[in-house]
Amino acid sequence: MPTGGGKLFEGPEKKLAVVLTGPMPGFRSGATQRWRKVVAASGAEIISRIGNRSLDAYLLSESSLFVWSDRLLLITCGQTSPLDALPVLLDEIPANLIGNVSYVRKNFLFPKRQQSDFEAEVAVILPVFPGKSYRLGPANDDHLHLFYSAAAPARRKKALTFALHMRDLPPDAISPFQTAGGTTARDDPSLAGLWGMCRGMMRDDHFFSPDGYSLNAIRGGRYFTVHVTPQQPGSYASVETNFVSEAVPGIMDELLAVFRPGRFTLALTTTMDRSTRAAHQRLDLAGTPYRIVEHSRYEFDCGHLVSFVNGLRAGRH
Repeated sequence: MPTGGGKLFEGPEKKLAVVLTGPMPGFRSGATQRWRKVVAASGAEIISRIGNRSLDAYLLSESSLFVWSDRLLLITCGQTSPLDALPVLLDEIPANLIGNVSYVRKNFLFPKRQQSDFEAEVAVILPVFPGKSYRLGPANDDHLHLFYSAAAPARRKKALTFALHMRDLPPDAISPFQTAGGTTARDDPSLAGLWGMCRGMMRDDHFFSPDGYSLNAIRGGRYFTVHVTPQQPGSYASVETNFVSEAVPGIMDELLAVFRPGRFTLALTTTMDRSTRAAHQRLDLAGTPYRIVEHSRYEFDCGHLVSFVNGLRAGRH
């Protein structure tokens, strides 16, 4: 996610998830062919890759790609579009093996610089994957757009995904993610704190020049990914992971302490089994220096439960 000196860059990501009806032989292979072609179609390129027996994680010029044997998650930012990769994916995956498709993105910081709005994006998906679109959160404040299509019943395997979007970062919080003469402060406490959250995981990160940072970390089938766009205006950082227990407030406190954003948006997505549903009840931010201005919960017929939270640092409006 190189941002270029003085240029506006759209940090908030667009996420395309494709879930297969079951493992597809050879789905994770062909890193230099299949996945480079898919990523290129979205407008990005692969920088590096790490992998284990369960998962491959690719750092991209614009965010990340994660590939399991039965699903993928393509995350891009800037002016790229993961939806542009759909035709290439459909050439690679038999249609009868695609069970669920979802597309999620936050409201943009610089919407006039984008090629289309959400309704136009949904119009591209619908002819191929009939589904439903939603808005999570208020129309006149930070919100998320969501599209979901289920050709096959959602698998009820226990799952929990934590996604935190942070805006208006203070200068001292973003300085470790800016390069100076090609060097970075890798021993900065902020970086140490961030890396400590993925201790015990295989890690791959990249500092862009002159600004920007991406991190992928994996362990088994779990992932932890961070993307930072430090330039002003529009400073932004995001963290997404499925490597958390039901004790979500702990990771929230750590991340807000590292980045200290002026405002944040949280989406906690789980299946509806008893243990993961309990994570939503434990989502308590009363002890943080943030005022919660939106806290909504959504139950979807695909079997997912989402808690949506907007927070403002005390004293902001």
